[in-house]
Amino acid sequence: MKYILILIFASISMSIFAQLPETNIYVFDMESSAIRDIYRFTKPKFINGNNLKGYNNQPKFVRGQLYISSQRDGKQTDIYRFNLDRRMQTQITDTPESEYSPTPMPDGQHISVVRVSADGNDNQQLWRIPMMGGEAELMLDSIAEIGYHEWINERMIALFIVGEPHTLFIVDTENGDVRRVRSDIGRCLRMNPDGNLTFVHKSELEGWYIKSVNPRNFSIRPIVKALPESEDFAWGKDGTVYMAKGSKLYRFKISLDTDWREVADFSDYGITNIKRIAISNNRIALVDIK
Repeated sequence: MKYILILIFASISMSIFAQLPETNIYVFDMESSAIRDIYRFTKPKFINGNNLKGYNNQPKFVRGQLYISSQRDGKQTDIYRFNLDRRMQTQITDTPESEYSPTPMPDGQHISVVRVSADGNDNQQLWRIPMMGGEAELMLDSIAEIGYHEWINERMIALFIVGEPHTLFIVDTENGDVRRVRSDIGRCLRMNPDGNLTFVHKSELEGWYIKSVNPRNFSIRPIVKALPESEDFAWGKDGTVYMAKGSKLYRFKISLDTDWREVADFSDYGITNIKRIAISNNRIALVDIK
């Protein structure tokens, strides 16, 4: 079955990026003590100081640098890269279309983005862009309702396909095979340290659960019940998963915890509604939606 999702969802004209909220991104140095299980968050950085009251969202660390999607002219979004150590900002895309969800590709040379067409049809397709900027290339040209994505390996990619309901598919980019994995999913797709894909399943019967899918046999298992009404999460290299609710950050470690444990409250920074989270080694990026 070769890239037939455009046919499945051809009658649906939905855009998950139609109305962009005011969002702020904060980055902290993050330290934890394995002995005392104590967390410290220091050296706060306010990323969107030159785009106040605008859209600054979808942070992703790539080789220690932070990529985000940002709307600077009130029209479309572009991708920006931040060198946090040198305090330098670089604009990666400058197109009539809007780009979202910058994601590192396994080749280490490119990022993939979801580009929304500027023709009014809200086609949301996957494009590949050199990591340092350059000419973009269309990928998966027959799939046009991509909301979010995550690379599993060099050939397999997980797609959040916009629809009623939103559905998780895994696509083999080499042979064109498409596997429908689960419907009623949240927007966050993340690989965990075990090499499995993780997502939030919004089940009417079970409630919201973070679950994992094995990309080799597509078996699904639950990990932990999500925090109430929370669908964004991030993994640390040690197998700890993080979620947020309001101004507070929580963690869950399978080998240690039986439930979520609060590790920080960022209300003193004016952060009140944390949604997206990104983690890279000793840094964490938090998106606060106003």
